[in-house]
Parts: sequence; C-alpha cells; structure tokens
Amino acid sequence: MATKQVYDVHHLMKSARPGDRSNSPVVFLPHYCDLGERLQRLGRLHGRRVYFKSSPNLRSLVRNDKIKIPFEERTAVVYEIKRCCTVFYMGETGNTLLYRFNEHKKTLYGSRTAKEELNGICRNRRDRP
Repeated sequence: MATKQVYDVHHLMKSARPGDRSNSPVVFLPHYCDLGERLQRLGRLHGRRVYFKSSPNLRSLVRNDKIKIPFEERTAVVYEIKRCCTVFYMGETGNTLLYRFNEHKKTLYGSRTAKEELNGICRNRRDRP
C-alpha cells in the first residue's frame, strides 16, 4: 500500500514545475516514519506542498454521538454578578444559570429586609455580641 502511494505521489510530482509553489497542488498523505521525510524532500524537488495527516483512531470513529448542550441548559456554571462599580459577586452553581439567577432575585426581592434596604429604610437592630 505504501509503495503504491509513493508511486502515485511521484507520478503526480513529475508534472510540476520547480519554483512555482503558489498554484501547486497540495498532497495529503498518511505519515510513515522514514517514508514521510523522503516524500517531503521529493515534493520540494518538484514544487509540491506535502502535508501529513493522521489516520482516524478508534475513538474518533466510534465517538461521534457527542451531544452539544445549549448554553441556557448547561449546569455547573461559574458566573459573576456586578452590583456596583467595584462590587461583584462570583459564584458557581450545579443548576442552570437561569435557575440560579431566579434564586438570586427571590432572595433580593423576597425578604423584608432586602425590600427595606432597597427603599432606603434602615432599622436599628441589635447585633449579637
């Protein structure tokens, strides 16, 4: 098989003019240890660009069922919420990002003290010693 590929490449390269590399065809070949370097030298001699590519491995042949999850439905997300110019909150969630933001909204607008802080009402509270 390798000798047939060498013959085909050599046959292709005979028609090339040395020095004219802009319009020269590109040859992609599987890489073999010593044969690859010889083919590359032969390609340079005849003005061809020779590139090597690896053959697909078993994992790439078998593993083509990977499902892309939409951004809105991704879990285990790290996020950052900017509250003021210099204040921000960074967190990580095991739920979706939308679910976590709704939780933040509930805590922000749901509690009585948060509502009072938003309206500017400050109460004197006794703190623990």
